[in-house]
Parts: sequence; C-alpha cells; structure tokens
Amino acid sequence: QGLCGWRLTFKHTMLMSRAAIRSLVRRGLPVLQTARTVRFVSSALRANVIAAPASVLKTAMPVRRFAAAGLPSHFVVKFPNLSPTMKTGKLMGWKVKVGDKVSAGDVLGEVETDKATVAFDTTEEGYVARLFVEPGDNEITVGETIMIIAEEKGDVAAFANVQASAFGASSAVPAAAPAAAKPAPAPAPAPTPAAPEEHVVPRKASVALVGGSFDAAAAAEQARNALKGLGTDEKKLDAVVARCTFAQREQIAAAYKSKFSRDLRDDIKDDTSGNYQDLMLALFDKPAALAAKQLRDQIDAENTLALLGTLVLIAPGDIAAVRSAFEAGGASLPDAVAGVVSGPLQSVAAAWATGSREASTTINRDEAASMAAQLHSEEAKMFADDSLLLTSLTVLSPAQLFAVSQEYAKVAGYDLAAAAAKIGPESVAKAMKLIVAAAENPAAAAADVLHGAMEGLGTDNKTLIFVFASRLEVDLQTIAEQYLQRHSTTLVSDVKGDTSSDFENVLVTMLG
Repeated sequence: QGLCGWRLTFKHTMLMSRAAIRSLVRRGLPVLQTARTVRFVSSALRANVIAAPASVLKTAMPVRRFAAAGLPSHFVVKFPNLSPTMKTGKLMGWKVKVGDKVSAGDVLGEVETDKATVAFDTTEEGYVARLFVEPGDNEITVGETIMIIAEEKGDVAAFANVQASAFGASSAVPAAAPAAAKPAPAPAPAPTPAAPEEHVVPRKASVALVGGSFDAAAAAEQARNALKGLGTDEKKLDAVVARCTFAQREQIAAAYKSKFSRDLRDDIKDDTSGNYQDLMLALFDKPAALAAKQLRDQIDAENTLALLGTLVLIAPGDIAAVRSAFEAGGASLPDAVAGVVSGPLQSVAAAWATGSREASTTINRDEAASMAAQLHSEEAKMFADDSLLLTSLTVLSPAQLFAVSQEYAKVAGYDLAAAAAKIGPESVAKAMKLIVAAAENPAAAAADVLHGAMEGLGTDNKTLIFVFASRLEVDLQTIAEQYLQRHSTTLVSDVKGDTSSDFENVLVTMLG
C-alpha cells in the first residue's frame, strides 16, 4: 500500500527528483522505481501489476530505511512481483556479492517467474551488505526480504549477522505509534468475485478434407500418375495433396518413397512452378516452420503490418516452436521483430516473439472491468511509453484481452480497436484492429489478414499460401465464414478475382 491507498505499478509515469523520492520515503511511503521513474496506478488495478519479459524490461524494488533497530541507513530489497499471476518465484542468480558497490541501473540478479526469467536492478547507490537467499533455493514468496544495500561502505559489516526477519513483512518505514483511538468499525464484507469464464471459440476445418478411410499407398500411386510423363495433372495432384491432413501427407510421402524410390516433394518441385509450387510444398511443412518462414519473409521485406498480422495468428502456446524454427537460422526472433516494428507497438511485438503472453482461455471478469475502467480514464495516453495498455498487451492472454475489450465497450460505447482508431495513427489503429479481432476469434483476424492480402493493387500471395496451408485442418472453414461476415463477400470469389490458373484452382479446392 502507498499514497492514499494507491498501489505501485509500471503505469502513470510521474518523474521525480531523487530528493522528492527520499521525501516520500521519510514519510513512510514505499516507492517502486524503474529507470529513475516512479509510477502509480489506482487500487482498482491491484490484481493487474504488469511486467514485460526480460528482453523488454528490467525492474527493481528497493525501499529506503533509516537506522531501524539501531542499524545504519540502508535499503531493503524485497522479492518483486513481476507478473499478474505471480505469488512466488525462484532466484536464478545474483549478479553482485557482499561489499560490491552498486549504482542506479546495475543489475542485482535474475528471478524466474511463472512467465519468464526477469532481471531486476537498483535505482539507488550503495554497497551490498547482506544477501539473504541463495540461487536455486525453494520458491520465494513475493515481498520477502532478499537483500540489504548499505548507503556507506563502512556500514557493510554492521549487517553481517542480521536476519531477514528483523525487517518484518512490510516494506514501509515504521511510522510513529498513533494515539489511542476508538476501535474501527468492522469492514464491510468484500464483494463476491465473478466466477471464472472460459473463452473457447469453435473452429471448423476445411470441408475439403477427405473423410472416411484413408489409403496412403493408393494416394501415392495417384500422386505418381499426376506427376509422371509429359506435363503435370494438377487437378489429380490437388486431390491428393490439398485435401488431406499433414499427418496423411507424411504417410503419402513415405509410401511414395517406398513404392517408387523417389521423393514426392522433389518430384513436385521438379514438375510444378510459381505460387502453385510454393503452396504445394508448404503443405508438407509443419505449422511452426510455415510461420517461421512467413515471419522471415516479412522481416526481410520490412512489412510491419503484415508482420504483426502473422504474430497475432500464432497462438501463445505455439510461439516457442515458431521461435525455435526461426532461430535455427541463427537470428534472434525478438531482435529481428524489434528491428522492423517501430513506434508504440515495438515492445509489444518483441515481447510476443519471446512468448510472453499467457495461453490461458480463462477470463477474470472483475480484473477485466477494473483494467477497462482505468484504460478509459486515460484513453488519450493509451499509446504513451509504458502505458497500461502497452504493458498489458505484452502478457495478457487473448481471452483476457477480449474480456478487457468487452468491458471497455461497456464503459466507452466502443471497443479497444475503435479507441485506437480514434486516437492513434492509422498504422497503430490497423494493428490494434487485428489484435482485438484475434483475441475474440483467431479466424476473424485470419479473415482480415487474407482480405488485406488481396485488397488494392497486387496480391500478397505469400500470405495466402501461409494462411491456407497453416489453417487448412484448423479453422479454414471458420475463416471463410468470418470473411463473408466481416467483408460482405465470399473468400472464394475474392480468391478467384485475385489469383489465376493452377494456383487459383488449388486454393478453391482447399475451400471446398
């Protein structure tokens, strides 16, 4: 607790001088400092203290004390709360030892949270006087005293035998004992929290997928007949490759190799060309490899909106596999993303590339309502550096973000995407529209991505290939339904109008 019952977090930037900070501390007010900045947020958001992943943010929680229990002036470092769901964590390592001098910005250690490994630093100068926990110890409770920093080097020895319990559970400076007063009335019962909700969106795979019994040997024979001789029978090849699942394709390829001593992918590559060839080969790639290739192409082209569109289509639970596939080429995905995306959403995109978002489908409606109210109160500053919206986007699950947008609409009369369109630049507004759409229903965002790929002059065929190949057996039918609902035309008609020849035919085949 702090000033007027407000809780400290990474929001509402209020720059203060070092003297002003010390003045607050002398009055018994705990201060959270990040890069010499003090930030406050109303108590309505007590359950929503947001921290970005280690690659985006470092944080520290030093608290000033004065000669408590006869000890010299010092700082008490508590185990920090670094994610909305964090109750405990583990110290992964100290970057300092007793006697070391530390200055503002120096990293003290690294903490493993329930989301990521996060570095924490100090914003004050002093000397490490006592380390109370060892790396790898059992789970440490948030708020537990873990370290002492003495103001003067000569005072370090005074803390050699001090125990953490001497500093109590609270990080505030003890105030003078108040005068006797009448007992306070019993507090009113706390409101009953809303029951958790589940946000699960039904998904329908393409109706083109062949059901019933499957014969890999027969399919391999059909593929060979389509490829051998002069010319290629693309329609026969489509019926084999574009109407089955990835697992079935692998079986077909294995049967093709066994029966004909040939590689099916190599034969497709030798006998087809252009976008048609790219799509047929993409159907043999795993989803993570497809996404990694799409991200690499968009990063190379420095296509910011398309890059963000791909990131929102990757579920939080899948980003680790995508990142692994991307980084097999030697480049860091978060660094590559941050090198292309600029402006307010740069830190959000880079954080998503690290896998910072929660994958839960559970909604906490009370937290969503509190956050929505706070966001609306500061709508004009929604995209300011370190705003609540930007820090929240780095970690909130799509389900919880959807709930926040719903609650925002109750307060403002329009959702977060409309708010972004109202106050943000066009590029940010377009990206937020995709982000909010994906939070509600990934198929809706995919429909918008496809529409963007075919809108205007030229067609982004790589995006068509990525979405069709990666969503064929996931939700391609749902995407087609969302396309009609959101754009008042069918996906089939737009595909026919913006593609041609064998590439057009196979896309239409995949849509059924």
